[in-house]
This record gives sequence, C-alpha cells and structure tokens, in this order.
Amino acid sequence: MLILPGRNPACEFALHSYEQQAGAYFLLYDPHFIGHIRNDLVGIAVNWTKATDPEARSAYDFEIFYRFPFFPGVDTTFSYQGLINPALDPTNSFASVFGFRIRTVF
Repeated sequence: MLILPGRNPACEFALHSYEQQAGAYFLLYDPHFIGHIRNDLVGIAVNWTKATDPEARSAYDFEIFYRFPFFPGVDTTFSYQGLINPALDPTNSFASVFGFRIRTVF
C-alpha cells in the first residue's frame, strides 16, 4: 500500500487543478481466489483531492480493477471507477463508469 500526500506545484497555472492530494492503493498479484490464471492482478485505489477553487468541494475517487493476460503480450483490464463530490460539478454528488482496457507490450 502507498499513501502519497502532496501539493500540485503547477496549481497556480492550471485552470482546473488541485491544491492537495492523497491516495492509497492495494495490489494483489496472482490472486488464488479468482482461478488458475497466471500473471493476473486485482487492485483497489482511493484518492482525495482538494481543489484550488475555494468554492469547489473536495473530491474523492476510487477504482477497483482486474487485469489478466488475454494473449501473450496482451493484457485486458475490467474496472469500475467512482467519483464522489466532483469538485467542479456541485449539482452532482456521484459519478461512475465501467471500463474496459486492452494493453499490449512489444
């Protein structure tokens, strides 16, 4: 697990940026509870950001994903990402998306 508190040095120059950020993640390589697939990965990540705009809310986001090899050199990832209190959208309290990614290495 990694916790990264920080400050964005370029926040004075960005229109929509953050002043502070903290995040943590947990990765589990080759989990045995999913099956007998080798070189797969399960991960969970959380993040908090404080916006530079004093009227904007602090935002929280998370991601849960599963990555597995589809072919040699090609990995596939299914993910779910959620955003709680989007800083620049005060009318929305939650946004989420399901994701599908393909990654190749050559």
